[in-house]
Amino acid sequence: MIIGVALFDGAEELDWAGPWEVLAAWSKKWPDDGVRVLTLAREAGTITCAKGLQVVPEETWETAPALDVLVYPGGGGTRQELADEAVLDWIRGLAGSGTVVASVCTGSLVLAAAGSSTASPRRRTGSRSNCCRRWAARSRCDRTTASSTTAT
Repeated sequence: MIIGVALFDGAEELDWAGPWEVLAAWSKKWPDDGVRVLTLAREAGTITCAKGLQVVPEETWETAPALDVLVYPGGGGTRQELADEAVLDWIRGLAGSGTVVASVCTGSLVLAAAGSSTASPRRRTGSRSNCCRRWAARSRCDRTTASSTTAT
């Protein structure tokens, strides 16, 4: 199983590094499970995260092997991702090919914009209900959860 953790400028460090650490620990502790965890970005080069941490992803969209799972983090950088058709098309392509696409925090807004989270409503948790309200056409929010729904 190949799990990719997406990186982009403005990604929240905890949103990608936390899942990466847990999943990487799994792959190290139980190598027979065949789990590989990698980081990837649109292009090669340094990514500057929300708090200034600079990271060099292992792979790019082009060089990454086929992913079984994509983890898409939140952070201030998601605002630009929401309007980037290349990002949305990439996510749609992954979801359409059977990749499980998961998000952390405001990363769910990008998935909703791509339409990949609207086909099968799932509960989302986080503290960004005010941010979600701005995207009410795509998400139904209350103080503790946001559930993606198809806008009609």
